[in-house]
Amino acid sequence: MNLIRSQFLISILVMACFFIVSGCAHQKAYIVPITNSDFAAPDAEDIVRILRYCNFSNEQIIELGKDLRNTLAKSGAAQIRVNEKTVAIFSVHDSDIYICTSQKGSFIYDLNTGEIK
Repeated sequence: MNLIRSQFLISILVMACFFIVSGCAHQKAYIVPITNSDFAAPDAEDIVRILRYCNFSNEQIIELGKDLRNTLAKSGAAQIRVNEKTVAIFSVHDSDIYICTSQKGSFIYDLNTGEIK
């Protein structure tokens, strides 16, 4: 069951990457919650590490970090949108956050170790 759910989640994230449009720099970004079955409350260091790896600016990290953390804790998944275009998708599964971005592609962040896979 978990294997099927994992494969489904990965498939959704890969498909979503095809629809992501680039353009994060210097534009107002905001968080959109997505309902998910798994939840996690990453600490501030995790959020900063993830957003830096995704090429968000320091200003955007400060602007979005708290909302992203709270959204992952409450909804389990989130989009970052800029001018009505999705630039990043985050989805919690067990102790990992699956991430798909317009600038860095797809990767997995391990909440236990802080490693990017």
